[in-house]
Amino acid sequence: MNRKRFTYTMLLLTITATNFCAAQQSLVAPEAKVEKLTGGFSFTEGPAADAEGNIYFTDIPNNRIHKWSLDGKISIFRENSDGANGLFFDKDGNLIACQGGGRRLVSITAKNEVTILAEKYQDKRFNSLNDLWIDPKGGVYFTDPRYGNRNDMEQDGEHVYYLSADRKKLVRVIDDMVRPNGLIGTPDGKTLYVADAGDGKTISYTINDDGSLSNKKLFAPEGSDGMTIDNEGNIYLTTNAVAVYNSKGQKTGEIQVPERPSNLTFGGKDNQTLFITARTSLYSVRMRVKGAEQKQDNAEKKFVFIQKLEIGQIPVMMATPSLVGKPLPELEKMEIELPDDAADKMLLVCFWDMNQRPSRYCITELAKNAELLAQKDITVACIQAADIDKESLNKWLKDNSISFTVGRTLPEFGKSRFDWGVKSLPWLILTDRMHIVTSEGFGPGELKEKITAAEMTPAFEQDIIETNTGDLRIICIGHGTLMFTFGGKVIDVDPVGREADYSKMPKADIILITHDHGDHLDPETIEIIREEDTKLVITETCAERVSGGIIMKNADTQTIQGLKIEAVPAYNIVHMRSGNNPYHPKGIGNGYIITFGDKRVYIAGDTENTPEMKQLKDIDIAFLPMNLPYTMTPEMVADAAKAFKPKILYPYHFGQTDTSRLVDLLKDAKDIEVRIRKME
Repeated sequence: MNRKRFTYTMLLLTITATNFCAAQQSLVAPEAKVEKLTGGFSFTEGPAADAEGNIYFTDIPNNRIHKWSLDGKISIFRENSDGANGLFFDKDGNLIACQGGGRRLVSITAKNEVTILAEKYQDKRFNSLNDLWIDPKGGVYFTDPRYGNRNDMEQDGEHVYYLSADRKKLVRVIDDMVRPNGLIGTPDGKTLYVADAGDGKTISYTINDDGSLSNKKLFAPEGSDGMTIDNEGNIYLTTNAVAVYNSKGQKTGEIQVPERPSNLTFGGKDNQTLFITARTSLYSVRMRVKGAEQKQDNAEKKFVFIQKLEIGQIPVMMATPSLVGKPLPELEKMEIELPDDAADKMLLVCFWDMNQRPSRYCITELAKNAELLAQKDITVACIQAADIDKESLNKWLKDNSISFTVGRTLPEFGKSRFDWGVKSLPWLILTDRMHIVTSEGFGPGELKEKITAAEMTPAFEQDIIETNTGDLRIICIGHGTLMFTFGGKVIDVDPVGREADYSKMPKADIILITHDHGDHLDPETIEIIREEDTKLVITETCAERVSGGIIMKNADTQTIQGLKIEAVPAYNIVHMRSGNNPYHPKGIGNGYIITFGDKRVYIAGDTENTPEMKQLKDIDIAFLPMNLPYTMTPEMVADAAKAFKPKILYPYHFGQTDTSRLVDLLKDAKDIEVRIRKME
């Protein structure tokens, strides 16, 4: 079976190979082992991951569906499951189940409401439904073998069926297998793999547009119970072990499991853990690869990337007054023609005169951000104000293959209950189709930053700092983990998965790692937010665990993507481990000073009030750690702050330390503003 949940983007991953067995070096994560998550069941089957990565699985003899949550808790999702076997989540979050005992295909909502999707073929009951896969269109392929007593069989054999996405058409697509069991399809919906457990083979088929199958080929000389597929096209079969085949049908290795596996799926918060049901237990193993992810068949990209348009460059877009929280005017009044599948999030692009270069520049910049907008599932609506030439705008969009939704001229511009502003157009507004979610209108150069800010609100505390070249946004994620957005760039400091779900966070332009302790260096999270052009800044010891970074030593200075970055020593001078060994030895870790316009921001890392720190000059904003026994006491933080005098001081990494003590110590330091945020 597939990883059994729908996602709308295909994620690509490159991680260093590791050892498992020799043939598995490119698939299993470094030093990963198969771990038992829970046990004590009679016979586990049918694992499926929901949208968050939680795992649902069946215990067939005990007639239950269980849920294993990401926090490690096990619960019963459904009693009296009618012998549910294979499971799969549809795009709406419903759990589709093959009920072997009930001999039917059903849909189960989150509230445990059951709808029967299919229970007969040509007025005859099914045998004992076993496994299923949902294609990108929403159609369901399922197998119908019979194990055990065959006296009440009504079908003429054991076959494979297809239920169309509209649930109106049920057809038999395979009728020549001995005992079909596990099945899986490719995320593009073009190939289906079906295991014939009765004949000891796995067969591949081409999926035709109408759901029928053709081009039957032997894929593997062994059958399987359950199946899944990863994002590199490898197929995983369950036999005496987990057998792995590449897309060419070549066996590349096996993953040994303490009990005989029955089925498997990818899941977890980042879809990079393989979950395996095996007789009485549920197991998992961390992988280098991720599970294959589907795109909906009708989820066409709304944007086309344009490499270059020769229309000149207009660098500045004037902003409108504050708009956050204000209601939108009626879409009907604006005469915006949105497609039926328009997303909940919209980017309103407001034009005044299409004959002016600013309008054309705006479209160019939006085209450059097409991939980002598509990834975030944001519908773009072009709104034309009073004097705009509608035909000119439509022609411009068409000529340059930019498939935005185009509204019409607003008939009574200025009379709407929403104030569109003045002739400083064009400008942009990010909305949830009901209210403004960005603080003000903005130019296309700020698009990435505004989307990031909207996504972060209200999950993390944020501050805006004005600089001479634009606003700096500080996002306080937690502990030692920070994010900055500036000039359209995203800068992450010590991104760690336990502090945030980085699969839902924006990709990073720059990543800074202060040292190699686990609460600061998380290679898995780095790979989630890292892209080909991302610059990773690390220490020498970090380079032993993550590759491809720029190594900075204490006192080094570099300019990276236009930002000056200075490495400051970070180490202990008082607090020690046993044997008088410092928690953070000198020369190992870095703090960093980043220059954003005319503002210098110091992120100290894990350190104490060292001489190097106290000698710093012209620091506008400082993040200083305050957590015993690893870093500083409030008194040490106050001592350092009084020495180098940052204008704004954020204590961070402070755990259970009483931050009010620091505020009290600095109450007379009128030139230092102490800001307390949720940075435990």
